[in-house]
Order: sequence, then structure tokens, then C-alpha cells
Amino acid sequence: MPSSAAWCSLTLTLSRSQASRLPSSKSDLVTCLKMEIDLSQLNENSESETLELKESFDSKALETIGAFANSRGGSILIGVRDDGRVIGITLGSNTLEEWAQKMQSKIQPRFSPSLRKLGFQQRTVVEIKVERSDTPITVDGRFVKRVGRTNQTMGPDEIKQRLFASSGTSWDSQIVSNASVEDLNPKTVAAFISLVKAAGRRPLGGQDTDEILGKLELVQSGRPTRASNWEDLDHRPKL
Repeated sequence: MPSSAAWCSLTLTLSRSQASRLPSSKSDLVTCLKMEIDLSQLNENSESETLELKESFDSKALETIGAFANSRGGSILIGVRDDGRVIGITLGSNTLEEWAQKMQSKIQPRFSPSLRKLGFQQRTVVEIKVERSDTPITVDGRFVKRVGRTNQTMGPDEIKQRLFASSGTSWDSQIVSNASVEDLNPKTVAAFISLVKAAGRRPLGGQDTDEILGKLELVQSGRPTRASNWEDLDHRPKL
């Protein structure tokens, strides 16, 4: 029999289409893979930006799935204390499917990590493997990210940037629909254009102010973009 650190048991990997059909027979979903985490080496310092140890599958485990997905990805080991001691977890015939259903109900947009059952010294541990998501996800309506060994709430600006990035656009390029070019301070605009011309990084030639603002992506369709920073107290574009 293989050593406890290398023994691979069962892996339940749920694709989005398969998860939508839960509960169902898992016979077509079960695969045996080589174990990549050495449970015998875990200790109180093992948790990191990409590894979380949990005694049970609870709301904190769900939160960590979101944090990993919104960061670099990672693994959650269920059945391991935070000091690295493997205590194991008891699984029923449908436990993994129930966990997967809870993930589907709590996480938006739908996101399906892989669930892998591991054996260690006659105990069972479940690894939840989370890949990084290009689109930021929420858990119970909250955006969280992984910072070091902790989960932290994402700020509004960071959420906006990630959402725009996932849609192929940037925050700066968004048009401010309730503003007009007249909202921009003419003196500040003139000073900004002078600085750009002096720097010589972008050939502006003899274009008029409106053409220059458009070329610099500070104005689109006759309205300022977020890059103009028009909401500042003095209505100044970024210099």
C-alpha cells in the first residue's frame, strides 16, 4: 500500500454543466490523481496566500474560495486544524455534492472549484482546488481577496477596475454620462496640454483643444472620460 503522504484517493471535479445537474451519480466524475500536497509536513506556519487549513466546510471556507478566486488561486484543506494537525472529516455518500450545491448557491457568477478526497493515516481530508477567476466573483454578495494568510474585503475602486478589466475596458476609458466638456477647467486643460507638448511623448501638432483631448482619451463623444478626473473639486484632469 502506498505511503500515507503519497496515497491518492478519489477526486470529484465538477464542471459547470455537471454541477448544474447535481445531485447525480458521481461515477462519471470520479478520477484518481497523484496527491500534490504532503499532509505530513503541515504545521502552524503552513497557511499562506494560496493555502488555507479548515477543520470543516463552513462559511469561512466559502469566503476563502472567493478570496482565492479573486487573487492568485489556491487550495483549501478541509479536515486540518490551523496548526497543521490532520483530524480528518466524515463524509456521507452525498457530502461533496452538497458542498458543490452550496458553492453554486452562494458564489456569483457561477464558479466551480475542484473537490479532491485524500487519505492520510486512516483519516479523510478534502482539498478544494481554486483557480484564479478572470471575472471577480462574490460570496454572499461580498467581494473578497486574499492578502497573506487573511481574507480581506475588496475596495470599491478595486472592484470597478477588475470588472472593467474583465470586460476588456478600463475604468479610465469610461465616459462620465452626467458631465460635459464645459465641466473641465480651461486653465487646467491648457496647462496639461502644454506639459504633454513639452514632454514630447505624444505628437499633438497644431490640433485644437477638442481634438487633443480626444486623442489623449480625456474626452469621447463630446463627454469627459474618467481619465479626466472631472469629479475633483477643481474639475482638473490628471496631470
